Amino acid sequence: MFKTVTVLAIAIAPCVADVQIKTSYNADGQNAETTIWSDGQRMRYDYGSGVVMLRFCDQQKMVQIDDKSKSYLVLPAQEASQPAGAAKPEVTDTGEHKTLFGYPARHLKIVEVTEGKDGKKERSETDGWYLDLQGLGACFGAAPGMAYRGYPASYTITTYGENGKPANKVSMQIVNLAEAPLGSNLFAIPADYKDATPPAIPKAGAPKTPGAIRIGALSVRDKSVPGGHNDALFGRLVTQLMEARLDLVELKDGPQEAIDSKAQATGCDLVLYTEVASIEKPAAGKVTGLLHKAPGIGHVTGGDGMEAHVNYRLAPAGGGTAVLAASAVAKAGTQVNVKGAVMLASNFLPMAMGARMFSGALNPTMMNALVSGRGMGASMATADPMMGGLTSVLRAVMPGQGPQGGDALSPQAQEAVAAAIDMEGKAIIAQVKSSTR
Repeated sequence: MFKTVTVLAIAIAPCVADVQIKTSYNADGQNAETTIWSDGQRMRYDYGSGVVMLRFCDQQKMVQIDDKSKSYLVLPAQEASQPAGAAKPEVTDTGEHKTLFGYPARHLKIVEVTEGKDGKKERSETDGWYLDLQGLGACFGAAPGMAYRGYPASYTITTYGENGKPANKVSMQIVNLAEAPLGSNLFAIPADYKDATPPAIPKAGAPKTPGAIRIGALSVRDKSVPGGHNDALFGRLVTQLMEARLDLVELKDGPQEAIDSKAQATGCDLVLYTEVASIEKPAAGKVTGLLHKAPGIGHVTGGDGMEAHVNYRLAPAGGGTAVLAASAVAKAGTQVNVKGAVMLASNFLPMAMGARMFSGALNPTMMNALVSGRGMGASMATADPMMGGLTSVLRAVMPGQGPQGGDALSPQAQEAVAAAIDMEGKAIIAQVKSSTR
């Protein structure tokens, strides 16, 4: 007889010895193998396709390493967590036990119900075997309020639609687990790799470049994200402007009077206002195409076209007629390749990055689930260190999305709004450069 247990958080046991774990994933008939190394305080995730992530648990940071471009990106650690108001998972201990890879394992069945953005209930059922390998949990972190279930040796997660029929299924199993001393080089950034972390925008008080036109940049206004400001888009725009060597400082958004006062106090000549007006399907009859291309973009079938409108204005500090005011309109459609789109900017397209990490083993729907933290995403992110690590990356590179925010944008929507922001950046650069000649 199955026995339903009340799950309680327990203290993390001392770390196990250095360990290497190879895991196989299957989703919709596609397979991928990943490897994770841990010494208790550091973890290395190898997602294949030349993409590696290092997690420094004691420093609360992650480093994404790209062997193909010989570069790395430093990101803050973002713990996996459940959506606000989500019901506690129902955990059933079947009472079955066995030894796997030299560790005791127990058989659990878990049911989780979360509420989607449209108010519909999403149900996921997990059937898995979990090892008493708690030392790794101290590093990757369990979600607040979630019980420590053990390290998954294998599981199958099935999500169900409102009609009660299975909608998606993903399974994993450990193919090899070995304890052995790990060399420090596994957790080191190669010395000859370039730091591709976007530069931090100068704060107020930074010295002004002699003869330069200083721009005060306000965060990107976007009503679709919590707080009304899109940090990921702002970072993309600022990086583009700073690479063009524009004199830039960040201004805090607020009432116009406060903006004008701060702009003048920091020596700004111009203030840049940016707002995401809309991201939607093009009107009927319009031809949907990819207007902003980059290396690595290919063709895949399926998917809806999207059109993004971004309004921007470059106006004198203190008020006056704008020197530049326009809307950037960009479209993306079925030509967006989820794997290749990561070439546009790995710090903005989380689902594209995830697709590359897993060599396409997880489809966009599942990547969306990881970012949103709902349904299947909640189960994978909180119970699987490999998935938890991936979720940390996805949420770090896309602020505003996740359990406490909105649902992740589709790859087509991300491509469209990214292209619009890039179009704005080019227009701003051209305007400023022409004014300083």
